[in-house]
This record gives sequence, structure tokens and C-alpha cells, in this order.
Amino acid sequence: MAPLISVVVVTYNGKKYLNDCLSALAHQKFRDFEIIVVDNGSSDGSAEYIRREYPAIILVETGKNLGFAGGTNAGIRAARGEFIFTLNNDTIADPNMLGEIIKPMQRDPNIGMCGTKLVFPDGRINSTAICISRSGAAWDRGMGEQDSGQFDKEEEIFGPCAGAALYRRRMLEEVGHFDEDFFLFMEDVDLAFRARLAGWKCLYIPTAQIVHVRGGTATPNSATAIYYVNRNRLWC
Repeated sequence: MAPLISVVVVTYNGKKYLNDCLSALAHQKFRDFEIIVVDNGSSDGSAEYIRREYPAIILVETGKNLGFAGGTNAGIRAARGEFIFTLNNDTIADPNMLGEIIKPMQRDPNIGMCGTKLVFPDGRINSTAICISRSGAAWDRGMGEQDSGQFDKEEEIFGPCAGAALYRRRMLEEVGHFDEDFFLFMEDVDLAFRARLAGWKCLYIPTAQIVHVRGGTATPNSATAIYYVNRNRLWC
């Protein structure tokens, strides 16, 4: 029998983050899910580590770095779940996270995406939603703010940060997966645009909480991050 949720974790030379990430998933109170780790051609032994320490996990080896967009799509193609949860490798999920994020999807078939509350280890907010300006620029709502309950209301948002987001498979089949041309960054903004224009709703679920170490693949302010953020902002 197929699981309800497929959790897709993309990693590229992120072996040092995997134990914390996968251990947190193993301790989820909600149990109807599978884990798919996509190794994007890592050279740090990530694939061997998964095979040895987590043999029950589905491992997809791309053989080269396809970026977040291509790697996640490879995981989606291997997934069996009705819902796809995309997750960065440098995260630690609260034990109640999956159980909380799935509830709105089960009660309303018009919801195609759900976003989590992402916080940094020091308690500051990483993301509670994607925000869009009239210029087309996008940013994470609450970024850098102390989490003092200002984003503790479940509400409709434009889109979720794909670093920790739930997508309905039926929506993805309708509007398409992540655009692989984006490679890294802003691919979630592009997908949210397509989904919203097709009439799908997105909810923010503050009780679905995740700690994000950040920088597990592309270090903030690195040349790689600066290039893709700025190029993809123009594309978007």
C-alpha cells in the first residue's frame, strides 16, 4: 500500500546534516510516510552513508548536481505518496510536523500547497511564507525577526518556502513540477505562481515547525547563492 506522504530530501555534499534531519523524520508521530533521499552527485560519501545507516530509505542517485529543482523532481518521480513534502537536508523537524501539515490538505481538496514555520537555531524566523511585490521580487515573510507569536495564525498565503513545504501530487501533475532551469533558489516562487494562477490555494500552518540550520547546500552570500538568487529573480 502506498504511503500518504512522500518526504523528498535533496542533498549535495551535505552528509554532516543528514543524521539530524533523518533522525527527526524517524521520530515523527505521524507514521504514514516514506523518505526519499536524492543524492545530487555528492563526493562526501552521502550515498554510502544512507545505504549503511538508513537502509529503509529510498535512495535516488542522480550522478551529477541537478540543483534543488532537478533533484527534487527526481525524488518526486520516485515517490508513491498522494502528497509530496519537500525538505532541505539541513533541517530538524518537530515531531508533530507531518501530522500538522497534512490536516488542511485532508479537509479541503482545493488546497494544493501548505507552508511550515521555519526558524533558525537561535529562534529567529527563517520563513513563514513567500511574499511577492508588484515588481516581481520575492522574499520570506518574517525573515530575521524574533519569533514572538506574530505569525501563529493559520492563514492563506501566496506560496510556501520549498525548504519545507507540502504539495498535492494532483496539483503538481496539473501545473508541472519545479522548473529545472532555475536550478537553485526561486523555483518555489515560480511553482507557486503557476499553482495560484491555476486556482489552487495555499495555507500557512504555524503548528508545523522546523529548525533550519541554513547553508547546507549553498552558503548564504556565497558566489553560487548570489548568482542564482539574482539571476532567478529576473527570470521570475
